[in-house]
Amino acid sequence: FLLTYDNNFENSETIHNSVDYYSRFAPGLGFVLMIINLLVLAPISEELSFRGIVYTRSESESSALMPVIVSSLLFGIMHLSVGGILLVIGGFVMGFVFSFIFYKTKSLYACIIAHSMANLPDFVFYNHPKISGIQTVVMLCISTAIMLVSFALLYRSE
Repeated sequence: FLLTYDNNFENSETIHNSVDYYSRFAPGLGFVLMIINLLVLAPISEELSFRGIVYTRSESESSALMPVIVSSLLFGIMHLSVGGILLVIGGFVMGFVFSFIFYKTKSLYACIIAHSMANLPDFVFYNHPKISGIQTVVMLCISTAIMLVSFALLYRSE
């Protein structure tokens, strides 16, 4: 998030265009679909793909670090078309975090929760672009706190 958020990035323009397009069919439809996509479908499908398949397949054929690098690199590259090189770098960093979480927990659920929480600021800042300063810090703290509580609950249940 910190490496990729900018209202002028193609990523936010793509989100904006999608929200507008679907909201023409029914008021609020674009907003609902954005929630479903950013906070549910993207985290589930991307974590199943990159940690569930790529990481697991790489893990069985190499050292412990290779699956982290391979899945992170591919995860970053996947974001090239929607956000350019900075989103690739941000995607690689976040992919590394998600891969480390998977390495430690062996839980796709933990990765999906982390991914959803990583997408949460994109959703909030899209809907409230004038948030800045202390509000940004509070938003990031809330997102991080939700993620940490989720991990604690997941870890406790195992």
